[in-house]
Amino acid sequence: MRSPGVMSMMCVVAMATTAPSESSELHYVQRARAVGPTANGPYQVRMEHSTFIRMRDGVRLSTDLYFPEGLSGQLPVILRRTPYDKGNGNGPDNIWKFFASHGYVVAQQDLRGKYESEGTFFAYQDEGDDGYDTVSWLAQQPWSNGRIGTFGCSYEGEVQHMLARRRHPNHKAAVIQGDSAFQGYPITGLGFRQNGAIELAAALSWNVESGSGYYYGPPAGVDRQNWFRSPWAKLYRVGYEIPSYDPAAILRELPIIGLSDRIGAPPNEFRNWVKEPPGSAYWRRQGGFTARDRFAVPALHMTSWYDFTFSPSTAFEIYKKNAVTPEVREQQYLLIGPGTHCKNEQLSEHTIVGARDLGDARYDLRGLYLDWFDHWLKQRDSAATAQPKVQFYVMGDGHWRGADEWPPKGAVERRYYLHSGGHANTRYGDGRLETAPPGAAQPADTLTYDPGQATPTRGGAICCTGGNEIEGPVDVADIEMRQDTLVYTTEALAHPVEITGPVSVELYVSSDAPDTDFVARLSEVDAEGRSWVLLDGIMRMRYSQGLDREIRMQPGQVYRFSLDLQATSIRIRSGHRIRLDIASAGFPRWDRNLNTGGNNFDEVRWRVARNSVHHDPNRRSSLSLSIMPAAQGTKP
Repeated sequence: MRSPGVMSMMCVVAMATTAPSESSELHYVQRARAVGPTANGPYQVRMEHSTFIRMRDGVRLSTDLYFPEGLSGQLPVILRRTPYDKGNGNGPDNIWKFFASHGYVVAQQDLRGKYESEGTFFAYQDEGDDGYDTVSWLAQQPWSNGRIGTFGCSYEGEVQHMLARRRHPNHKAAVIQGDSAFQGYPITGLGFRQNGAIELAAALSWNVESGSGYYYGPPAGVDRQNWFRSPWAKLYRVGYEIPSYDPAAILRELPIIGLSDRIGAPPNEFRNWVKEPPGSAYWRRQGGFTARDRFAVPALHMTSWYDFTFSPSTAFEIYKKNAVTPEVREQQYLLIGPGTHCKNEQLSEHTIVGARDLGDARYDLRGLYLDWFDHWLKQRDSAATAQPKVQFYVMGDGHWRGADEWPPKGAVERRYYLHSGGHANTRYGDGRLETAPPGAAQPADTLTYDPGQATPTRGGAICCTGGNEIEGPVDVADIEMRQDTLVYTTEALAHPVEITGPVSVELYVSSDAPDTDFVARLSEVDAEGRSWVLLDGIMRMRYSQGLDREIRMQPGQVYRFSLDLQATSIRIRSGHRIRLDIASAGFPRWDRNLNTGGNNFDEVRWRVARNSVHHDPNRRSSLSLSIMPAAQGTKP
């Protein structure tokens, strides 16, 4: 049972030292460290598996129902719709049994074309209608009070957006985590494309492991519900066995369009993912929510600083802006933890993310979820709406912070300009970051990019690569020894600096190739010289003027573009340094640009490119950081 003191210990407390400026709503959020996570509730849980719910077109979706034993009458319902097998991970610590043990009916559903369900799977296409029809069915059951909440991370978060844009009157609350369903962000295609470049390792792994719509089931003429409820069904495997392959070896092969086929994976969409350009009819068929959609559901949006999807902050703003009523606008909340994709519940007293200890980031998230659903689905008074609108963990400071909006008021944009004498290659070069722009002509820095020896990526906001890559902050100082990496670093900081908010770079570049990539990476360099990844991003130059059109670079012409590195929150100690790396690959996270101006996806030959970054009084390449004033960057 949950201690009654949990939410009171999670209340907002004022800073105990220097008061923040009047323009700021920042305040520290105290965690329930002594109590620990909320435990399971008093009710035993009974499951009814494989109930088939009919959709409007006749397709039936298999749904497991969890009931709290000993409770009668009409109960609220929490719905999870998943492509990852509704029966997977059904252990005693299961979050779905947790909710049921606290007096909720829980419905877990295999999506259309997945595992036990009928139909054909195509990402996003049917999720709005299927979600709507499922909520209607749940609301009409005699054991339901008609108030339905939704919960889930990654694709399970994205299907919630598809439902929310339909504004079902019985959809009363949502917890949407780690999603990338917004169409219009630089990251598109389920989060697997960034400015036209493909998240190669993750896209291949997702399609091989989760992307197929082919599953075993009973033969024609045998009712699927009766079959999956029968004792014989337990003797069969519904899903497929993932082929064994070496990601590091297979990802180096060309052309990339055939990678999934060479692995021997069942049919999936990988070929289309890598060949279809942004904005094509294929991606329009997939859809996603847009800046024009309107919303009527209270939502808790959640992500992490090292989550490659990171569109929850965008969704948070759009749900507020496009809320159907002022009340719904005030019912939007955002929480950002220090972890990686869908790993917020793994926060601990010593939260290790990647190779770095980010401090005591414990947070009773299960207590937060329960308060959220108790408020909206059971209509009980709870601390769910007393929390700050935005809560985020400040890495390097070791505290959760609360604010009224994102980005928080008080942050000041500070530009760091790129400087060098033309020799910024490697961390021992002459590249510098300075707050003053170049006052005189400076030679450009040039790197030679060979796709056959592509600059590697390591750590950062990666996920689900199929290999053993470490996600999150790692030391990349050895990569910064490469001649194909330009390195720009500040002097050692005289005082701590807190970066909280958006980060971007503006670059002036040229190339002797018709198309190439530029990768930017922000890192913190500690006193031992380790360079810890904070953020990174990529620009495929053919899309540098927009995803709706392609350009080809001309030799000798300088091109300007801005690259959104998303956002972070970290307090960098005095004596440490801020660093920006520029390269032309981040492989195998992103596919290699072969520099030919061709398709990339079906080519096996490449050309070597000489790529330059310009910084002079007329071409001020720069890094833009959101800096919190010193008084707001100290511990309480």
